[in-house]
Amino acid sequence: MVISFAKRAAFPWSGLRAGRGYSWIGVLVMAVWLGVVGIAGAQAEDRGALTGSVTDGQGAPIAEASVLVRSVATGSTRMALTAADGTFTVGELRYGVYQIRVTREGFSDAVVEVRLAAPSATLDPIRLAPGTIREIVTITASRTVRDTMTTPEAVSVVTEQQLQERLPGTAADILRDLPGTYTQSQSFQTRPIIRGLEGNRVLVLVDGERLNHGRTPTSHVGNGVETGLVDVGTLEAIEVIRGAGSVLYGTEALGGTINFITRPPATVDSGVRVSSVVDPFFTSNGPGGRYGGSLSLATRRFTARVRQSFENFSDYTAGGPVEAGYASVVPQFDPVTRRVTGSTYRTNATRVEGRFFFTEQTFLRSSYERLASAPYRYPLQGTFDFLFSNRDKVNMGFVVRDLSPVIASVQISGYYQWQQRRDQVIVRALPALFQVTDRQINPTTGGFDGQVILTPFRNHIITAGISFYRDTSADDRIVIRGTLPTPPGGLTPAQAQTLAARIRTDGDVLRSLRNSQPRRDVPNANFQDLAFFVQDEYTPSRYVRLIGGLRVDGYRSRALDTPSYDIFNLIPPGTAGINGLESLRHANVAVTGSGGIVVSPIPAVSLVARVARSYREPNIYDRYNAGASHTLSPTTRSITIPNPNLRPETGINLDLGAKVRFTRFSGAFTYFRNNYANFISNFGAPVPGLAPIPNPIPGGVPLAVLQRQNLGRIRMQGIEAEFEAPFRLPDALRSSFVTLLGNLSVTRGDDLQANQPVDPFNFPVVPVKAVLGTRWNSATNRYWMEYRSRIVTTQRRLPPGSLYARPGTARLGFTVHDVRGGVNFDRERYGVALTLGVENLGNRFYQDLFSLFDAPARGRAFVAGVRLRFF
Repeated sequence: MVISFAKRAAFPWSGLRAGRGYSWIGVLVMAVWLGVVGIAGAQAEDRGALTGSVTDGQGAPIAEASVLVRSVATGSTRMALTAADGTFTVGELRYGVYQIRVTREGFSDAVVEVRLAAPSATLDPIRLAPGTIREIVTITASRTVRDTMTTPEAVSVVTEQQLQERLPGTAADILRDLPGTYTQSQSFQTRPIIRGLEGNRVLVLVDGERLNHGRTPTSHVGNGVETGLVDVGTLEAIEVIRGAGSVLYGTEALGGTINFITRPPATVDSGVRVSSVVDPFFTSNGPGGRYGGSLSLATRRFTARVRQSFENFSDYTAGGPVEAGYASVVPQFDPVTRRVTGSTYRTNATRVEGRFFFTEQTFLRSSYERLASAPYRYPLQGTFDFLFSNRDKVNMGFVVRDLSPVIASVQISGYYQWQQRRDQVIVRALPALFQVTDRQINPTTGGFDGQVILTPFRNHIITAGISFYRDTSADDRIVIRGTLPTPPGGLTPAQAQTLAARIRTDGDVLRSLRNSQPRRDVPNANFQDLAFFVQDEYTPSRYVRLIGGLRVDGYRSRALDTPSYDIFNLIPPGTAGINGLESLRHANVAVTGSGGIVVSPIPAVSLVARVARSYREPNIYDRYNAGASHTLSPTTRSITIPNPNLRPETGINLDLGAKVRFTRFSGAFTYFRNNYANFISNFGAPVPGLAPIPNPIPGGVPLAVLQRQNLGRIRMQGIEAEFEAPFRLPDALRSSFVTLLGNLSVTRGDDLQANQPVDPFNFPVVPVKAVLGTRWNSATNRYWMEYRSRIVTTQRRLPPGSLYARPGTARLGFTVHDVRGGVNFDRERYGVALTLGVENLGNRFYQDLFSLFDAPARGRAFVAGVRLRFF
C-alpha cells in the first residue's frame, strides 16, 4: 500500500529542524521506550549453566575444542575450551535460546541450538567429523546475529579470511564470484548488480548505515552507488542479501542489500596491549598496490585504533588477442598494446575508531573515516575524467545487551556523512561543436537508528525500531562551449581544453567561472525518511521457525530555491503539472511487509520460503532532474523536465529454497520470482499531448519536452545454487583436504507489458553465470591452494532495437581462470598470512557484460598480499 498526499497537504513528519512535527512522536516513543525498560528491568533475572561434551566419530573425547555459546536474542557470546575429557561448562547465562558452535582444527564445525530454562542443562554429546565445513552467520538478514541456516533469505557471506585470500582490488570486486550477483565495469567505479537490478535499486550499507544517497541517478551509465568509497582493508565481512530488504532497511533495498562490515577493535582481559597490523597488496597489471596498516591500543574497558591506507594503481592492459568485433573505435584503448589509458586511480583512506565498555555487555562506540580518491578516466569517445570522489563520515552508537528478561538488547546510533564528486567531460558533440562540462555534487546525510530486541513471550524474539535520515544535495556545474569556425568572443577547442586544464588546478579560475555562469540540472533539494519497523521471529517447535515483519515509512522530498535551476525560464507555467518550486514537493507513506518460514526436519537441513514486498521511493535525481540547463544549443532538439506524478517502484518477491550443512557437504538452492511495477525509465519520453516549445537560442530548432516515466510490469526470475564438498586425503598426505566448490546463477528478465525480454541497458540481466573451483588445504589450514573459473554466457535474449544488439556492442560470453595459494602462521604474539595468485590465468580478452563505455577487463595479473599482525 502506498498513500500519496497532495503536494500542499499538511504532513506531520515535516522535518527535524523546526522541532514541531516530530515533537509529539518523539515524546510518545521515548515514553513508551522508557516505560518498557523500567518495567522489564524490575523483573527478576533467572540464570543457569550449560554443560556438554565433545567427541569424534568414534566417541573419543576431543580436548581443547573451542565452544562458542551465542545468545540468539542478543548476539552476545561466551567462550570455553573443552577439558582433557572433552567436557565443558558455561555458566551465568540468562534463560533463553542459545546457539552452540564447536570448532577444532581438522574438523568441520558442529552447531546445535538449545533453550536454557532451568538452573542447569546437560547437552547430548556433540560429535565432530573430519572436514572443513564452517558455520556462517549473518547480521544483515535480521539485524541480529543469526546462523544462515535459520534465515529464510538467500544470503552470501564473505569472511575476513576469504577477503585476505581473494585479494580484491576494490570492495565490490569479490561480488563477481557470489551467486546472483554481478558487477559493472572495473577498478574504482565497480558497481554491484543483484538479480538483474543495479544502481540505487541495490542498497549498500557500511556497518548497517546507508552508503546510498538521494542524489544518485537511476541510470546505470556512469552512476550508481560508490562502493569504491569503502576501504577494503577495514573489512571483517561482506554480507549480501538477495531479494527484497525493504522491511528492515526501507527504500532502495529492491533487488538486494549489501552490508560491508568493518572489523571492530578488540579489548583484552587485563593490562594494556599495543598491537599493529600491516597489510599491503600488489598487482602487476595496472602496476601498483594498496599500502595500509593500523595501530591499536586496548585495555579491558577501552580500545582505540587508527588506520591509514593508500592506493596507487596505473593503467592496466586487457588480455589478448582482442575479441573479434570489439568496438575498437574507443580512443583510450589501443588494440595493439591493449592498454586501457586513463584507468589509473589513487585513494587515501583514514579511519579512527574507539569503544568504551561500561560493562561486558554495555559499550559506547565512535568512529571517523575519510576516503579521498582521484579515480580514472573512462575510455569514452571523448574524455570523462573523475577528478575526485570523497567521503567523510562520523558515527556514534550505544549498545546494551542482556538488559532484562524482556529487553534482550538496545542499540542507538547516529551518523553524519558527506560526499563530494567532481567530474569533467570534454567531448566533440558534433563536428562543429566542442564542449567542456565541469560538475561537482555534494550530497550530505544525517541519520539515526534505534533498535530494541524484545523477548516478552516464550518462543518469540521481536526486533523493533525507528530510523530517520535526511539527504541534502547541492550541485555545481559550469559549461565551456566552442564552435568551428570560432565566433567573435568564442573559444577554439584548443582554448577550451586549456581552460579545462586550468580549472582543474586553479581554484580562483574555477570559482570565478562558477560565479559568472552557474548552471544546474538538479536543484538544491532534500530527501528524508522517518520509519518504524517491527519483526517477530517465532519458534513454535524445534522444527519450525516463522519470521514476519512490517514497516511504515514517511518519505518527503523538496526542491529548494535554486536561481541557476533555469527550467522555469524555458517552459510555460502549468506545463505537465509544473508550477514553480511549489509543485516540486512530495510526501508519501509506504507500508511494506514480509513473511518467511524455515522448516528443519533435521538440524542439517532447512527448507525455506519467503514472500516480501519491495519498495523504492523516487529520489532527488528521479524527481527533479531537468536536462535543460547544460544541453541547450542551436542543435538541441529536446529538454527533460521533472515529473510531479512519478510513482514509487514496487515489487512482490518470492523465494523458495533449501539449505543443507552436513559435515562433508554444504549447499543451498533458491528459486526466485520477482514481479515489479512502475520502474522508472533511465531516459525521458515525450509528454503526451504537448507540442514542441520554442528554443530560446536564436535559430535553434524547437524543443520536444520529455519526462521520466514509470514503465510497465517487469518480471525477474531464476535459480541460484551453491555447494562446498571437502574430502579428506589419506594420512600419508598429512590429513589434508581437497574441497570441491562452486555456484550457479540463471536469471531471466521479461517486460510483461511489451511481451518481450527486458533491455539489458535498463536491466543488466546475466543469463547464466557459474563459478567452479577446487581447494587444497592442510588440516590446520596453514597451507592452501585454490583454483577457480568464472563462466559467463552471452546475453542473447534482447528486445528489438536494444543497444547491445548493434554491431560492435554485443557482449560475448567468456571463461576466466584464477589460481591462488598461501600460508597462514598464527601465533599468540604475531601472525603472518601470505597470498600469491594469478588472475585471468589465460590472459583472456573479454568485457563484463555491462562494462561501462566499452572498457575491456583486466588481462593476466600477478597479485600478492601480506597480512602481518604484531602484539
